[in-house]
Amino acid sequence: VAASAKRSPGVEWLGRKPLSQVYELMGEAKFLVISSEWYETFGRVGIEALAKGTPLVVANIGALAELVIPEQNGLTFEPGNAENLIAKVEWLLDRPQKLEQMRAFARADFEAKYTAADNHCRLLEIYALAQANQHSSSK
Repeated sequence: VAASAKRSPGVEWLGRKPLSQVYELMGEAKFLVISSEWYETFGRVGIEALAKGTPLVVANIGALAELVIPEQNGLTFEPGNAENLIAKVEWLLDRPQKLEQMRAFARADFEAKYTAADNHCRLLEIYALAQANQHSSSK
């Protein structure tokens, strides 16, 4: 990765960083590319990026793709298709005004769906539903 970054203008290999610095860097990034070809079970890194107002560019597969509202908080690309990924990155870089709108929406999307308070409420709703289903099935 380090050698490849040296050959790529605009790409810098930073190595391992403390979490607080990772969050700071993530917030400064224009967008976050997550190129996983696996079915991730949950997109923690994606949620962290949204919390910082950083749009996502992710493979259209699994839970990460479910975080993306295309052209609002990020973009998806075809898994394993480097040309499609390049096209999506270039699309974003060619539209700085749209990218700024996406940054604002990414943060708003996080606030609307992924805060601790929101997740606490959802968890209580799930428990209540499970409890109601248990009572109805035992009758």
